[in-house]
Amino acid sequence: MNTNDHGARADEPGIRTDPLDRRQFLRGLAGTGALAGAGGLLAACSSGSSTPAASSPTATSARKRGGSLKVGLTGGSGSDTLDPHNGLTYLDTARAQSLYQPLLQLNTRAQAEFVLAEEISPRGSTSQWVIRLRPGITFHDGKPLTADDVIFTLSRIKNKKLTGSTPLGPVDVKGLKKLDKRTVLVPMTSPYGSFLDQLAYWYYLYVVPVGFNPSKPNGTGAFKYQSFTPGQRSVFVRNPNYWKPGLPYVDTLTIIDFSDSASLQNALVTGVIHGAGALEGAQIAALKSAGSVRTVTSHTGAITPFTMRVDQAPFNDVNVRQAMRLLVLKKAGHENLTVQLVTSPVATGTVAMSTVLKQQAQAAGVTINLKQVDPTTFFGPNYLHWTFSQDFYNYSPYLAQVAQSLLPTSPFNETHWSLPHYIDLNKQANATANASTRKQIEHEMQMIDFNQGGYIIPAFIAALDALLVRLNGGRTSSWNPHCSPPASASQRARLCWAMGGSCSATATPASCWPTPTAPFPPSPAPAAHRGAPCSARTAPST
Repeated sequence: MNTNDHGARADEPGIRTDPLDRRQFLRGLAGTGALAGAGGLLAACSSGSSTPAASSPTATSARKRGGSLKVGLTGGSGSDTLDPHNGLTYLDTARAQSLYQPLLQLNTRAQAEFVLAEEISPRGSTSQWVIRLRPGITFHDGKPLTADDVIFTLSRIKNKKLTGSTPLGPVDVKGLKKLDKRTVLVPMTSPYGSFLDQLAYWYYLYVVPVGFNPSKPNGTGAFKYQSFTPGQRSVFVRNPNYWKPGLPYVDTLTIIDFSDSASLQNALVTGVIHGAGALEGAQIAALKSAGSVRTVTSHTGAITPFTMRVDQAPFNDVNVRQAMRLLVLKKAGHENLTVQLVTSPVATGTVAMSTVLKQQAQAAGVTINLKQVDPTTFFGPNYLHWTFSQDFYNYSPYLAQVAQSLLPTSPFNETHWSLPHYIDLNKQANATANASTRKQIEHEMQMIDFNQGGYIIPAFIAALDALLVRLNGGRTSSWNPHCSPPASASQRARLCWAMGGSCSATATPASCWPTPTAPFPPSPAPAAHRGAPCSARTAPST
């Protein structure tokens, strides 16, 4: 497909004209895609949360309808897909969030907020749940959203063992039952008290219609499919029958893939695009001086952990893992330790953070040899097998994070973590319907994370986006509802402590390294999960 097919300029800088076979920004980075990637720019145009999008009292009244909106992001590839249950790049999730919607997702207060569902509740016990859909919602082709579509979606994800099957846990697919047109009975093979929290990891759980064909996208989202060229661009048009009154604002949405962040920045400054997501810290500083551009920094609960494989030397020694957090290797009897750290620009700040860790380790007598690889190599056959490496997660409920990366069955278990007692505690936490009991169990699990786990979390990550000043609707508040939900300073400190950092209220590379005397937080820390590109690919918050 010619890049000019949809009115784009042939000289748009950095736009791929040839599809690349990359798995860059793998997994479902998710859920918010371009909506988040433009710092809330599209939140005013699409399926935003209930939080007002205006950054000033007059913004809403000044907002105009119609026109075309172009948003730039990096990280696409020739393997990009329109299947919302099988995305690999964060451009995939930009498309998914524009075209589809989940049953529920997290709001700006890190609480589950119903989207397509109007109610999800246990029936008698947590071994059975009932999902009740909102009335009056239709797919892009005009077909009403019904219980049959929910059953089809859950069955598709579970039967094909797609990534979203993990949060669905013990859902008994064969027992799914339609109670009426808008109600589904969801039986479990075992009690599942955390079902709502697990569904809040919505990035792979978008609802699709019965008989869904990914080559013919059909969702309930704010935009309808028009065209798609993997690794280049996606063009969507306004859904005139969207169920949220007054939305979306624009007639056409174009999501453009850029080859690097420099060309993305240049395209924004020159007006080729209206918004850019997942920028570097240095770029934000430069863009602040551009009179035509407004920058948006969202302080999030996202993390970019260093990952240590607990089944390979030297990290199969729990003393070494703990000492690496403390950077006091003499304690572990490895003061002359030399390790290789594999890094890659898979998320904004990863390479810089590796460099900082190398310097801090050197001061402690530990030699870290950096091996920087390109994203294609990083996410190639060795992904999830690197002995010492990095990854990135957005905020989510703790047990949802556990399901994604801290169990033998997790799709992203980089550390190869497999502790029988921990697995048993996870089962207990998911099974109980008592929130207080679950909290106590999670606390014990987090103590194990800190004392024995394979993560080092040096910082919390801010989402760095920018948009043209002439556009209204950009969020300048501290939280972008389409990125990760907020965490208070105490919450951030608790998470940092639990997963390998100090208990200070601020979490930066300098302050978040663990201290032996840090008191354990009084309540379980919220965890971070693999999430939206807007938060997962930005520099450490300082």
